[in-house]
Amino acid sequence: MKIYKSNELSKIIGFHRKHQRVPSLEQVESAYQIALTGDMDGALRLLDWKRHCFYVKNDYERKVMTKVFEYCLNIIE
Repeated sequence: MKIYKSNELSKIIGFHRKHQRVPSLEQVESAYQIALTGDMDGALRLLDWKRHCFYVKNDYERKVMTKVFEYCLNIIE
């Protein structure tokens, strides 16, 4: 399993972005699987969601964002 460096990903994502909609659970799972194969795009999407999706409206969105945070802990240091 590839471990990505947070500071390297941050240079690509940036910090000054607007709030984004919470992704679907399928999108999160897909991004995680892509990241596990060594494709940085999946890790970028996960970190981007972690940083910019902070308005959860219901239990489903809370579940999705919990997964995002869990996966980020697994692959990003």
